[in-house]
Amino acid sequence: MKSYIILKKYLLILFSLILLMIGTFKVLGYDPDYKNYHEIITNIDSIEKQYEIGFIIISKINNFFFKNSINFVYFIFLLLSLSLKIKVIKEFSNNKIISCYIYLTMFFLIQDYTQIRASVSVGIFLLSIQYIYKNKVKYFALFLISLLFHWSSIIFILIYIIIINIKKIEYYFFILIIFILLNLFPLDIEKIFQNRIIINILPFIGHQYFFNVFNLLNLSLIILDILLLLLYFKYRKYISEYNVLLLKIFTISQILYLFFGMLGLIVLSYRLSSFLNIVIIILLPNILKLIKDRKILFFLIIIYFTCYFFYIYKFVIFP
Repeated sequence: MKSYIILKKYLLILFSLILLMIGTFKVLGYDPDYKNYHEIITNIDSIEKQYEIGFIIISKINNFFFKNSINFVYFIFLLLSLSLKIKVIKEFSNNKIISCYIYLTMFFLIQDYTQIRASVSVGIFLLSIQYIYKNKVKYFALFLISLLFHWSSIIFILIYIIIINIKKIEYYFFILIIFILLNLFPLDIEKIFQNRIIINILPFIGHQYFFNVFNLLNLSLIILDILLLLLYFKYRKYISEYNVLLLKIFTISQILYLFFGMLGLIVLSYRLSSFLNIVIIILLPNILKLIKDRKILFFLIIIYFTCYFFYIYKFVIFP
């Protein structure tokens, strides 16, 4: 038993090192953000006010030692992000192999390979969740650290307010259903606000008039959330407070996606849901462990997330 635990530990380290090298040296090819990051990092002194302190510091260190190469920046951000996520998987997942597979197929390309600043903030958020109830000081300390890497960390505050004030998970389920129904009848944001100033800033905050909220990927996540909520109602006696917390956050993620999607605010919709969806790497294997005959379910999970990976690879990262 002890040797098995040691083996799993080293496999996690090996898994992390392989992804670290793949992301640092762009083994799969250059992602959509690479050229922008190269331009930003090599010219960080002239545009630093637009970016977070952590990113600026790491970029300046990179430029001091490596000039035109930006691999060091990717290495540091990947090292931080992977360390945080693997640490949480090691401590809280009931099935580390499935957790790593979900992370690899759903998040690695989008976050650690492409959105490197947000990826660190997401890792810090995942680590901070355990402190929402038991240590408010640690939670907000991690929030402040996360802000050093990406603006989307502001979601820490919203999550805390919602979780502390809305206790029953039935309310989350009810709100989710309401927003699903509301999105069947899209709103015209111009008619709602009828304000020229607001209308003029819409393009700058990622507004789109024709946005398919129920696209294949996000619809599948909404369905997955509903299934997990139904499993909760069936097995609630056996689900820990921590896993209930993860389920609430995953549901909040789908609600925010639907809310901002309904308004046509596609950037906010995707950014915030992508940030919060990370909890699924722990939540899904932990919930499924409650089901006795779960071999078929694990097989379906492998198929689903494999398809998810190839869709992201083909149509998002390397179209």
